[in-house]
Amino acid sequence: MAGQRGANEQSHRQLMWDLRQIPLPLATLPSATSLTGWALLLGAMAWSLWGDQSGKNSAAARRGWWLLLAGVLVACRWPLIVLPHELYPDESQMLAGALTLRHDPVFWRSVDGGTAGPLDYYALLPATFFPGTTGYAATRLTAVLLLWGTLVAAGETLALITSRRVAQVAVLPAVAFEAFTTSPELVHYSTELLPAGLLALAVFAILRQTLRSSRGNLWIAALLLGAVPFAKLQAAPIAATLGLFLVVHETRAGRFRHIGLLAGVALLPTLLVTAMVTLTGQAEHMLIPYFLQNSVYAQTGRLAPGQVLVQLGEQSVTNGYHALWFGGSVAFSIGAIGFARQVRGPLRHGAFAAAGLLVVTTFIILSPGRPYHHYLNFLTLPVTLLGGVALGLAGQARADRARLVLGVFLACTLLPQLALRASSRPDPFDYYNSTVSARGPAHRALVARIKSLSTPGDSLGLWGWRSSLYIESGLYQATRLAHPEALLVAGPWQKFYLRRYYDDLVAAYPSVIVDATGPGNFRFESRSAGLEIYPLLFAWVSAHYSCVGEFDGTRLYVRRDRLPATP
Repeated sequence: MAGQRGANEQSHRQLMWDLRQIPLPLATLPSATSLTGWALLLGAMAWSLWGDQSGKNSAAARRGWWLLLAGVLVACRWPLIVLPHELYPDESQMLAGALTLRHDPVFWRSVDGGTAGPLDYYALLPATFFPGTTGYAATRLTAVLLLWGTLVAAGETLALITSRRVAQVAVLPAVAFEAFTTSPELVHYSTELLPAGLLALAVFAILRQTLRSSRGNLWIAALLLGAVPFAKLQAAPIAATLGLFLVVHETRAGRFRHIGLLAGVALLPTLLVTAMVTLTGQAEHMLIPYFLQNSVYAQTGRLAPGQVLVQLGEQSVTNGYHALWFGGSVAFSIGAIGFARQVRGPLRHGAFAAAGLLVVTTFIILSPGRPYHHYLNFLTLPVTLLGGVALGLAGQARADRARLVLGVFLACTLLPQLALRASSRPDPFDYYNSTVSARGPAHRALVARIKSLSTPGDSLGLWGWRSSLYIESGLYQATRLAHPEALLVAGPWQKFYLRRYYDDLVAAYPSVIVDATGPGNFRFESRSAGLEIYPLLFAWVSAHYSCVGEFDGTRLYVRRDRLPATP
């Protein structure tokens, strides 16, 4: 039975490979891209360990080093980047929202991002210029770009208080983990990547300010910290902690006038967003969904912190690379604590700051009470900083054994990942990524039917959760929410969401409405959650649309003037 199932799965994978449209070159060369990734990563290791760190052509060398790491990330992830289907439901939701913003660029008037802020969506606007499912590749490349930016900022931060060699070696384990992982939760464009990048740049600016004060550093740090809540509210406590640290530092340095500048610049993003929603009449649509509903979301359906930790730990072990990177980095850092007493100055202070940042980050990961693995994207910055500072501490305390310290660090954090990658261990996510997440012929027939009944520039009404239909059909959202989860889950604002959905749908009057509730659909697998539960909406749909049949577990409603005339 197992052999037969394996044969069927292999046949299904081959079928999917033959039928899909390859959006970018090299999509059929996963082995070549994997070997390229290996070569680039080994080259980066050699450069960091034995390259010339004398400072000659340092700017060009730094650019070359970071571009090399970008090549590692792109090459290793390439087979997943070019898959022409949704890997994780959130990435379709994000891309659909960005596509809708091209039609109407005012956030909260055209798009409600739920727990994600407007900056997450605006960052994806370039990806919307890639038609159809090629947008997924552009979206995942955007994710790689943001991740790479976080690692660059972390590395440059470490270089300010350690050495260039230590900084380069310290980021290698994080690069390996991010390059090797195939978890769909970590490969897709998640809403944690942009705020993590903003925080990483802010930390770099804050450290520069502590080493050499300037108004430019203050402006950059304050602006970045002030923007974080409009990328993801979940990250706001980290931004607030960093802002408080900067205020305390400036106060202790006697630069009291800088406090006003810091507060004023940090408030600029809030003032800009407030002005936008006020002038466009969207204040209510920002306040209720983004602040009030998100507060409800954070307090309902929660698991105990211990349960969240256990489930996140299980997912990390399944991933393999994440457990080895995180566990190895923490183990080495704990072992290097004893050296903190032997080292003075910025490096010692940096160790305490990195540990504090890790504690706050852990809090914001656990606080929603949901074991979503993509929340762990927030760990990239603090774990990389903590590992790098620990490496710097051990290196300074044991300067006579610097090579040995580097070797121990790599043995704890990087070499186990390389061994896992080179082993015969099956990829735990391969079948899901290549087959399960790819829709079959019935779904493709649904997409073809939607296209035949609509015209370019139309919108799509969706009840249920199948946001990939927006991407595959090229139609933007008829309603602010890409999926009506907030309407279908009981809560204090459910009536607000139901009324707004109705008003949006009536105003858009889309050519096609899809009811994606019932067996085989994501999240809402019961027909009892169909359009009929909202009588006012169902009556309007029944008056203006005809149900033309069921396709892949969905019901397709078409506006009557779009139906072919009957003799």
